[in-house]
Amino acid sequence: MVKLDPGRELEDARWQAVLRSGADGIIVGGTQDITADNLASLWRRVRDYPGQRIVEVTVEGCTILDADQYWVPMVLNAPNAHWLLGAQSQALARQQGSIPWERVLPIGYVVLNPRSAVAQLTEAQTNMDDEQLAGLVQMSHRLLGIPWLYFEYSGIWGDAQRMARLRGRYPLAPMIYGGGITCAWQAKTMSQYCDQIVVGNVVYESADLAQALQEIREAIKN
Repeated sequence: MVKLDPGRELEDARWQAVLRSGADGIIVGGTQDITADNLASLWRRVRDYPGQRIVEVTVEGCTILDADQYWVPMVLNAPNAHWLLGAQSQALARQQGSIPWERVLPIGYVVLNPRSAVAQLTEAQTNMDDEQLAGLVQMSHRLLGIPWLYFEYSGIWGDAQRMARLRGRYPLAPMIYGGGITCAWQAKTMSQYCDQIVVGNVVYESADLAQALQEIREAIKN
């Protein structure tokens, strides 16, 4: 899947590469400079994408009515409960009459890059050991029944061996990985352990985005 940030400029040539990428879906969301206006502007492009079109519900105005899914991020390793329920309820509160609830999903985010904007905003406890992460997997998957657990390294390449260990312990837990994927071998590595792979920064930084996305997709398929 490809994640697009409403707070970042997306050149038309890069959007065309995403449009032709064959990715399973597009996630629209971010941490900084997200407004109803720039989200709506980006959505005018995303609306025509043939795959899944997903909006992260983080600020008021995120509930665009024609999205296929609305992901409500719950930062499971944030010490402040505001980032579990408070911020999300504020984003939803004024639009409750227009929300298609059958398409709204809670997503358990585990933020693991201490320098990322989302880690600093939520004060996420990024130095968790394997046992602490295992506890979050059990809580989200078995206790709360959260449909996806999203390991968010947000811009840096994560710990593949840790993902392998978690997959070995919890083979049925639905896991998403995002962070630092810029090439085929990284995508292939993480796709062995996680059910979905998300790429983000590569969209804005790759010198040859069309080629990069093609190689990433082929690596995951194979």
